[in-house]
Amino acid sequence: VPQLGTDSWKVFSDGHMDVTWAFQPGIVWQDGTPFSMDDFLFAHQVYSRPELGASSSPALRAIQGVIALTDRTLVVSYKEPFPDALVDTLKPLPRHLLADSFQRNDPNAFANDAYWTTAYVQLGPWKLTQWQPGSFIEGVAFDQHVLGRPKIDKVRAEFVADVNTAMAKTVAGEVHIVASGTFISISQAQELKKQWDQSGAGTIAMYGVLWRTSDVQKRPEYAKPAGLLDARVRKALASAINKKEIGDAAWSGLMQEADFFAPPDTLLGAAADKVVAKYPFDLRRAEQLMTEAGFAKGSDGVYANASGRFQMQVETAEAPEWLAEMGIMADNWRKAGFDTEEYVIPAALAGEPQARVLYSGTSNYTTGQKMAVGNLTGAQCPKSETNYRLGSNRGCWMAPEYDRLAALFATTLDPKERTTQVAQMARVYGEDLPTIPLFYLTQPYFWVSGLQGVTGQTSDGDIKWNMYEWEWIK
Repeated sequence: VPQLGTDSWKVFSDGHMDVTWAFQPGIVWQDGTPFSMDDFLFAHQVYSRPELGASSSPALRAIQGVIALTDRTLVVSYKEPFPDALVDTLKPLPRHLLADSFQRNDPNAFANDAYWTTAYVQLGPWKLTQWQPGSFIEGVAFDQHVLGRPKIDKVRAEFVADVNTAMAKTVAGEVHIVASGTFISISQAQELKKQWDQSGAGTIAMYGVLWRTSDVQKRPEYAKPAGLLDARVRKALASAINKKEIGDAAWSGLMQEADFFAPPDTLLGAAADKVVAKYPFDLRRAEQLMTEAGFAKGSDGVYANASGRFQMQVETAEAPEWLAEMGIMADNWRKAGFDTEEYVIPAALAGEPQARVLYSGTSNYTTGQKMAVGNLTGAQCPKSETNYRLGSNRGCWMAPEYDRLAALFATTLDPKERTTQVAQMARVYGEDLPTIPLFYLTQPYFWVSGLQGVTGQTSDGDIKWNMYEWEWIK
């Protein structure tokens, strides 16, 4: 694996960098064809074709060229420092299987080639034997896998869309692990955990990489009331939310409360958690902040200032947990003195750009923790000239210092420096509080006791990372 600061990972004075990968001899594709650097050169050609949809990925945008130094050495050149070079890598494609189809210059035909489905061949631990679209995929152990033959002879990945069916299959012993894609409800996970804790039949674990937050409108022309533009008011709103009450009612107590987009059990989140300002449920603090912002409670118990009563709207998309979450938030705020109206975004409008960003008060939404770094920058503010279609900074937070740190983070290679930058971003975020952080949303993962080798993970990990080492012990 390339190492920063060595000949395998060079950064040049003009900002570009070269990452050199050296491969073991004897690697073969699952059909027995020898693997070569030509497979990487071909893959770069494929991914660079805009009409095939991969050229806009962060890695492809950063890569400026690929060179095969030897039959086992590849150099990937980047236009600028790219911190994710080891994880967001150029994935090889079997040139011997796809070159003819690619050279016909018919993007639709190439995308519909059987290779991408029933004729799939790769380098992984199991090779495809059967694929029933919408039902299951089966694979058998690949004896020549570069990391060694997997310990499990056959795997079957089933697609189960219905949570009740997924639960029934698990209880019946037909499913041995749920590792991604299939969700059971939180209440079902709790019930299964009770059963398995008593019987020792398996393990239930909660992992996830989603951040649930309530974005506050910061466009002066849309924010109602205008007091939302005052950071003290936003902090007061955060201090008036009883997250434990919401978590117990909406998420069965299984979701971790959030103070920032990076969870404390991650490398970046641990540093951020030490410095980010936190706003626990504290009605006295909420009242103090509102007083500092020029608001006082009237005879009806609702905050008001010279411009009138504090009336706002909180919105969310429609889902049982989200509606419960919004209902308790609004009730908390009303009891604290904020006149709050609830609004459920109709399904027909959920995908409309304007409906997504031109709310008047606060809007609850979910995003990936890693995506949130860039989503909060000023460059991601959706604008009218693009009909609000581009950008993920919903409430249009403008913070030059955060933008500066995010830009540094995007091109800084040293992990310690990146950790420091995220901590500094957390400090800026907490001081201005552009959104009200709610929870880290996790998904129940479970596996039966006969499946050995499954290890725990942090919120930014992948439970399947060592799957080729798993063993099935009946």
